[in-house]
Amino acid sequence: MALTRETIVDTALRLLDDVGLEALSLRAVGRALKVNASALYWYFHDKQALLDEMAATVSRRVHVDPPTTGEPWERGLRALAAGLRASMLAQRDGAQLLTAARPSADHLQFMNELFEAMGQADFSPTASSAAFFTVVSYVVGATLEQQRYVGTNVSEELPVATDQLALAQARAALPDWDALYSSGLELILTGLRPGPPPAD
Repeated sequence: MALTRETIVDTALRLLDDVGLEALSLRAVGRALKVNASALYWYFHDKQALLDEMAATVSRRVHVDPPTTGEPWERGLRALAAGLRASMLAQRDGAQLLTAARPSADHLQFMNELFEAMGQADFSPTASSAAFFTVVSYVVGATLEQQRYVGTNVSEELPVATDQLALAQARAALPDWDALYSSGLELILTGLRPGPPPAD
């Protein structure tokens, strides 16, 4: 197999599925490719550069179109959230990988188009940035939690004492991960409004 940036990234992503992000290293990737780790430095000058390209590859697997002129601003944020979550869940430690990486050119172009659409809906630049940051932080945080407990029911993560009735009722009412995520996202989108924040 010829050594290229693409084969290195593909091998690193397969290895990530096997060993997880903490155990991933250039040396481990080199072993998987049957080359010395030093050979990888011709393509990636350090592990961070490799992580950046791995994250960009994961993100590109789910294409997200920004909203077009006249479409509701919520559509862009929902599409962003759905695409981001799907790309992270498709890869072991996907949320950790994306948080460890720096933004790619693809991310920046999408952000620019999304902010343009939000500006047309009367969001100020500050409000657009805050909305974007809030939604992305929620999606990444929710996915991090879900990937920490792969294969378990969300309600199982809340140990409840016998005298904690309110917590026990809330625990029993918890939906699955997908429904819990969707409910949280809708709460956030409902609270987002264009224009300046209300005065105290």
